[in-house]
Amino acid sequence: MIRALAASLVLGLCSTAAADRPRIVVISGPDAIPVVTALKWSLRGAVEARDEMALVGLGDLIGGGAAAGAMAMEKGVEALEKMDFDSASDVLRQAALTFVGYRSRRQDAVDALFHLGRAQVARRKPKQAETTFALLFRLMPTYQPPDGTAPPSVRRAMAVGGERANQMRSGQLEASWEGGVAAVFVNGDYRGLTPLSVVGLPVGPHHVRLAKDGSADTVAVTEVSARAVARIVGKFRALPKSTLLERVVQGLDYDPPDTDALRNLAAMTGGQQAILVRGDDDDELFLSLYDLTRQHRVRTVPVRAPGGIMPSPEALLGLLYAGLDPQAPNMLAAADLAAEGEFWDHRWLLWSAAAVGVIAAVVVPLVIFADDDTQGLEPTPSTGAIIIRY
Repeated sequence: MIRALAASLVLGLCSTAAADRPRIVVISGPDAIPVVTALKWSLRGAVEARDEMALVGLGDLIGGGAAAGAMAMEKGVEALEKMDFDSASDVLRQAALTFVGYRSRRQDAVDALFHLGRAQVARRKPKQAETTFALLFRLMPTYQPPDGTAPPSVRRAMAVGGERANQMRSGQLEASWEGGVAAVFVNGDYRGLTPLSVVGLPVGPHHVRLAKDGSADTVAVTEVSARAVARIVGKFRALPKSTLLERVVQGLDYDPPDTDALRNLAAMTGGQQAILVRGDDDDELFLSLYDLTRQHRVRTVPVRAPGGIMPSPEALLGLLYAGLDPQAPNMLAAADLAAEGEFWDHRWLLWSAAAVGVIAAVVVPLVIFADDDTQGLEPTPSTGAIIIRY
């Protein structure tokens, strides 16, 4: 029994248990220059693409984003099964418009589009269904409906939609944002910042999402034509907590960072780590990595772009996390601790030394002497002391 206890203590102190992927927030200041904003959105895509990291979607957390899509999807499928096709159409359209804008929700998006197309066929609106299925096949050309869910009328609309999705002609889309800059996503893929002209888009329906931190997204399915330029214009619509988010972000750039701001960011987002992108001009850009659990800055690295060429977001993440294990409970464990202040270095070393001392003084002797017939412990007459027998 003592051996088992000692072994569990050693494992608990000396190893890192498997944990969920760390939740990472990528943000910039509320008045960031365009190059900083562009880098922020690119980094979000790079974090989302990594298997060992989980991107925190700010839109979900401060009043918008994909969270509402899940509720709409559930209601829509329930209404569809009850043959309430009008209600199903409305809520499934909301779910589809939400999910298609996020590459990480691709499967949810095609599921929502399929159910929406079914509802539209049932409402005797085949043209709408064909547009819906064209967008579905644009996202997933090899999509196959679940067995028994696509009667002949639905399959006919799907066949026409598939033909529309495979057209070779192309057109142009122009996206803009009233009084500011926003990120542009076409079919869930980040394409750049407004004002933006996207050329070479296949003719047919495309999902367009304009996103700006603190604002509700502008979302639409836009029909791209070979004859005319398709246009979409976004407008700022404040979300709940957007003002609080701005105040929190402003406190991160202090030296040392405002611990209250770090606590508030962790509370608002549920994030464990944060990356702040900041800069005054195109040549002076910086990335700062924060540990939100322990409320301190881990490191800051400059982003240099020789000859005007910006390193890839993947390369910048590698630079920011060099020597760190983002999945470890304390990602500083593998890092050079001298970078961001001696106070944290000394405290980390102090606790490390204390942990090693506990293991050496208590756990190791228990493991060594656990096999003794008297369990290694016995009272010494007339002294009241307890000693370890050798």
